[in-house]
Amino acid sequence: NNIQSFDSDGFTLGADGTSNYSNTTYAAWCWKAGNTWQSNIDGTIPSLTNTNTANGFSIVKWTGAGGTSTLGHGLSAAPELIINKRLSGSNSWDFWVTGATAIGWDKFLGLNRTDAEADGFNNTPFGDTAPTSTVFTVDSDSGAGIGGSGDEFISYCWHSVTGYSKIGSFTGNGSADGPEVTLGFAPAFVLIKSSSQADDWTIYDNTRQPSFQSARGIIYANQN
Repeated sequence: NNIQSFDSDGFTLGADGTSNYSNTTYAAWCWKAGNTWQSNIDGTIPSLTNTNTANGFSIVKWTGAGGTSTLGHGLSAAPELIINKRLSGSNSWDFWVTGATAIGWDKFLGLNRTDAEADGFNNTPFGDTAPTSTVFTVDSDSGAGIGGSGDEFISYCWHSVTGYSKIGSFTGNGSADGPEVTLGFAPAFVLIKSSSQADDWTIYDNTRQPSFQSARGIIYANQN
């Protein structure tokens, strides 16, 4: 009774207060993936992918095999951002991102936590291995919930697309006149997290707050 269906021109809501409480304003951020799910056998374990190669975005559903495994992602270039969630348990969201000074492929962040970048609990969740243009690696990690044998997972994968999206990193200067991050386009959605220290995930968009100038426009991904 939350989101009831994904439709050709949007989505339909039920009466659940999480997304449709009376007289309450909500925000939704939506990416167009592919039109169909396809079997992918590029990795050592099979996956189902729903992919939009033009926009650099794919959804990957898979079942863990335990140990180190690779999975086909369906994109035309190596993902720069992977958000992973175990469906059959209460583990954290595992967030992996590349960039000049970002966390790289040997560490991860939790989308529901404020922690700085960290290695895995038993192993590094993404196997200490950078993705390729066809696959990404996962390593069984009971603490982070990645790749456990028989467990189901969903992964959201992105790479930057010129003029459309940009994934990367910057270094803060602690000044009110902070660094200007050049993207090559005007962003509609911005997600920021400190990788070097414990801090909130901050989300901005140009629909709730068109000017990006008010602190009231911030939503914190790790808070309610």
